[in-house]
Amino acid sequence: MTQDGGVRRLVLSAIVCASLLAACRGSGPPDPVRLTLPDALTGQPHALEAHRGRPLVIFFFATWCVLCQPMEPAVAEAAHRGRSEGIDVVAIALDIEGRKVIAPYVMALRPPYPVLVGGDRVASGRSPLGHIPRLPAILILDASGRPAWSFTGLADADFILERAREVRGRWP
Repeated sequence: MTQDGGVRRLVLSAIVCASLLAACRGSGPPDPVRLTLPDALTGQPHALEAHRGRPLVIFFFATWCVLCQPMEPAVAEAAHRGRSEGIDVVAIALDIEGRKVIAPYVMALRPPYPVLVGGDRVASGRSPLGHIPRLPAILILDASGRPAWSFTGLADADFILERAREVRGRWP
């Protein structure tokens, strides 16, 4: 292969990469999430917009979810430690039975973050949060309320906080 052929391949690769990046950017950033859900204990509305200006870690769980139970202490620790760093945490319960099932669970657990009732609307993907593929799940909204990072499965507090710090560092 000649040096000319290598340069042409490099240029062609650069053009392909630039085209792919342009296509990805064409859709623009996701819209900020605007959603208000009832608090599991009080029933009072809790707007996710109240957390604007800070990264928001959303922990999706269900009272019947076996893997969600060992995840809760990590989320609680992330809430405690993240508070001093300007990172907020809320949980959204996806039990379709609503407050009658979720409230006693929350009363027994006493988590250091608000627990909201997502119910069937959120569980079925008919909310601005989109489809939640499996539990437990974490979604992190950036300071403007846009979805910025998500994952499913078990994680510790350090992992959750590292992702929230990365999200915080992306935008002014």
